[in-house]
Amino acid sequence: MIRDAAIYLLNRLVLQPSGWAPLETGFELDNDGWIDDVPTGPGVYVLYTPRHFYTLPGGSSSVLYIGRGTSREGLRRRLREHQRFAREVRDGIYDRGYARYEWITANPAFAAYVGAPAVGLDAGEMEHQMLLTFADAYRVAPLGNAQTAWAKHEAADEA
Repeated sequence: MIRDAAIYLLNRLVLQPSGWAPLETGFELDNDGWIDDVPTGPGVYVLYTPRHFYTLPGGSSSVLYIGRGTSREGLRRRLREHQRFAREVRDGIYDRGYARYEWITANPAFAAYVGAPAVGLDAGEMEHQMLLTFADAYRVAPLGNAQTAWAKHEAADEA
């Protein structure tokens, strides 16, 4: 069980009502032992730092990043990319990286993932709903997400 209120909200308000399994188990991002078991198809994931909570306008959360793997760019591939980029920043291959990898270097991250429950379910839309729910609860997108969770939501409100 992952002890973070944001992950609990994502499970109860977004994933489970949509027929997706909950995010239940976290795996240390820097450990390779689990990655071969990750589905190669679409799905969603959360990178979080269980030993460090970020103070946000709406509260504190260990969630650093919410992402997706599409049918073309599978879940396993996306999580391997995060592993590689985090290691390259940590090892000094890049003197500057995306903010999420700088945070992962300072506070070791875990990944929790869930594959799409059926072919044809849109991981992109699920990721978007997860971002909106997080932003509604914490008044800001997760620190590691370069995109804002509000842009698509505000455009829909204006239509």
